Amino acid sequence: MGLYMIAQMKGKGATGSKIRSIKSTSARVDDLFEFNKSIVPHGGKASTLKLRQRKNGSYVIKLFQDLNNDGRVSKKEMIYKGLSRVKLEDDHLTDFKGQVRLEKSMHRCEWITAKYPDELIYCTLEYIPTTYSCLLVDCRGARYKFEGIGSFAADPNFLVGVI
Repeated sequence: MGLYMIAQMKGKGATGSKIRSIKSTSARVDDLFEFNKSIVPHGGKASTLKLRQRKNGSYVIKLFQDLNNDGRVSKKEMIYKGLSRVKLEDDHLTDFKGQVRLEKSMHRCEWITAKYPDELIYCTLEYIPTTYSCLLVDCRGARYKFEGIGSFAADPNFLVGVI
């Protein structure tokens, strides 16, 4: 197919990566709060945060958001699950209040397809894995980074932006 034919195609196209960053300055453990926007197109902003300390001192974080914009946040609407990078001696995160930043990097085609579900989307074939980055900043200014686990873990065969 020539370049001229591609230019004549109707519909939307996608290539490269897309980074979606969402932030909240008023997050609290086990309480409703709002991100500045949804992690998915057409979703709601209402969110919850759960933190659990393991016996070894590390923390597991779970973030949930109203993905279908129905005004409620359910367990089926988990947008991130991660493990703290360092083991913490204290329990400052048990009653966390502060800022949350979540970044999701994905293939632009994934984003465009979700944003326009009824339209024909043409995409490139390059492999761009979905990756996540999560940072909590408490009211004292302490920063806590988390690594994705489970379906939110980075692809071990494709390392991008390793810090």
